[in-house]
Amino acid sequence: MVAVHGNDETEEARRELPYQQVITLGGRRLLLCHSHLPDREAEMASRVNDDWRPKLERYAAQARRAGATIYVLGHLHIPFVVEHEGVGLVNPGAIASGSAFTRQTRPTVARLTLRDDGRPFVVHTDLARPEQPHVPVIDWPAGFTAARGE
Repeated sequence: MVAVHGNDETEEARRELPYQQVITLGGRRLLLCHSHLPDREAEMASRVNDDWRPKLERYAAQARRAGATIYVLGHLHIPFVVEHEGVGLVNPGAIASGSAFTRQTRPTVARLTLRDDGRPFVVHTDLARPEQPHVPVIDWPAGFTAARGE
């Protein structure tokens, strides 16, 4: 198992788990990171803007710095798959029960498979309906807040 710490972890978890990890699968480098900003003030400032673009640009840049072409992130609690600036961004959502505090309306996970040609294939699952795939639909121009209901 490969794990990273999130922004609400205990001091012990932050000490034992790294902020990010890079793994290689099928010849592709994947960056795994919760994706919060380690500096709390910077994190809070990043939440003021509802536009997706700065968030996606930051994630793509972070992946490129790590030499990764796929970035698996959490933090936003919104399931999605999008390619941005040549980087595949995958958010499985969150497994916690949905609430206004946890920012998701459904607990979801994702399975990422690398095809023979190295391209990623992602299937999200709504844990309340695991028998069928969940297809997240994000209206990117509508902004981050609008996507919370996904």
